[in-house]
Amino acid sequence: MAAFKEFHARSIKERDSFWAEQARLIDWQAPPERTLDYSRPPFARWFIGGRFTTLGGQPRNNLGVVNSAGVATAWTANVFGSSANPAVSVIKIAGQRLYVGGNFTSVGGQLRNNIAAVRASDAQVIEWAPDLGGLSSEVRTITVDRGIVYAGGSFYAAGNQPAAGLAAIAEEIYRVNLPLIAR
Repeated sequence: MAAFKEFHARSIKERDSFWAEQARLIDWQAPPERTLDYSRPPFARWFIGGRFTTLGGQPRNNLGVVNSAGVATAWTANVFGSSANPAVSVIKIAGQRLYVGGNFTSVGGQLRNNIAAVRASDAQVIEWAPDLGGLSSEVRTITVDRGIVYAGGSFYAAGNQPAAGLAAIAEEIYRVNLPLIAR
């Protein structure tokens, strides 16, 4: 009984590391990317991306949300792609937006090439479509700073401009500010 109490206490005190450790025990097609939203304590929810077709027994394609009990919520922004293995590789929460990157061509029924913005509250896809593409493209990292979304990965174009795997994109209106050239 003491072991269970320690296990339970750790799941509460070290929430992120504990559940990341538990996720590593599962044989995934592609490991999940998890982002915790704890903006309304005590209600926590995790945005989960990866390569999957169900989440918590519910149909979800590569992106979904589970609550603090581990139950899939109604939040749904299915991610699909033209490749055999579309997947979400990275998730970033910035304010009320959830930025997702990976290898895909649509999110929530809207055309999006490898990067998209979704409202965290209701999974509504935001009118923001930078189109980071090229042969075998994938966005692997996203960060947001002062209204600019920085994306990195294996893509060769940002909108209609050449890009060498790095791009800086305006957060409010779709406009590629500057392709960043890796040297």
